[in-house]
Amino acid sequence: MNILAIDTSASSMTLAVRTATDDVYREIASGRKHSRDILPNILSLLAESGVGLQQLDALAFAKGPGSFTGLRIAVGVVQGLAYGLSIPVVPVSNLAAIARKRGREEGCSNVLVALTARGQEVFMGAYAQCTDVCPKLIGEEVVADCDHFPDLPPGRWHGVGNNEQFFDDLVRLNGQHFETLSNVSQASALDLLDMAAQRMQDSDTVDALTAEPEYVRHQVASPPKQ
Repeated sequence: MNILAIDTSASSMTLAVRTATDDVYREIASGRKHSRDILPNILSLLAESGVGLQQLDALAFAKGPGSFTGLRIAVGVVQGLAYGLSIPVVPVSNLAAIARKRGREEGCSNVLVALTARGQEVFMGAYAQCTDVCPKLIGEEVVADCDHFPDLPPGRWHGVGNNEQFFDDLVRLNGQHFETLSNVSQASALDLLDMAAQRMQDSDTVDALTAEPEYVRHQVASPPKQ
């Protein structure tokens, strides 16, 4: 199965292709010029992997949350390519992919991901079973701040994200304990590939024209459902 994964949700763009024999990965520090760089890099990456556009079986993309412009670029490219090729699309949460990366690399099961949104707020998601290919979301992905932080279910939690102040305040003001804290700002397209492959096995895909970004609505975070 040949899958192309795209992430343009952050300042760097990451792309990856999975073929029957190999994964080929590329990170491009394009400084928010993704619209200029994405198509040439997709074609170059496919050539490097030995797979042509017509040989792709699916497209995966980081659906958000993240940069509004970056998310729209990914969706536009994915919709155009997938529609023209008549192949399915797999939208993947970047928060879930970051949690999966932490679980894959460090064996962490419970992971709270927090990425800077605006002001003192973060895009936040709590995940369990992160050593599995597809982590389990607890509650909802939200935009929140330290004052509206939900209690996490009991367990050994690990924090990951790019907002050190948020985690410092969480520990100091809310008494939340984390086994480890890791500074990560972006998912890896390789984790997008793994999650997309699993989702395809479960027939969890969407049609090209229904693929949409996930901006995550602004709300006060509510306690996760247990």
